[in-house]
Amino acid sequence: MKVEVVAGVLEKEGRYLAGRKTDIQSNSEVWEFPGGKVEVGESIEEALRREWREELEVEITKFCGPITKLENEEYRLHFCAIEVLGTPAAKEHSELSWLQPKQMRQLTMHALDSQFVLRYLL
Repeated sequence: MKVEVVAGVLEKEGRYLAGRKTDIQSNSEVWEFPGGKVEVGESIEEALRREWREELEVEITKFCGPITKLENEEYRLHFCAIEVLGTPAAKEHSELSWLQPKQMRQLTMHALDSQFVLRYLL
């Protein structure tokens, strides 16, 4: 059974919010669209609202458009375009940055996040 994960895609003036975090499995720094695991009984939207509240201290005000799903052997990742109230704070990331898709291509990202950039943002 695959682990269900959510990621928020927040865009501002052609740049997207990405966070740098330590990947426990590889013990290295990787970039990602902020989000996390869906808990039992949660919808995709509820999980993303909770994760962004906990990790970035902002409230999601709007879900924009369809949810994009990408998966590999282990994870099913639901990418959601969103709007928020407030300024994201790096509580669980070592850094937050507003990046253009071409800049993201140069970063070490989680595999599914990288696929999302290549398929949908470039």
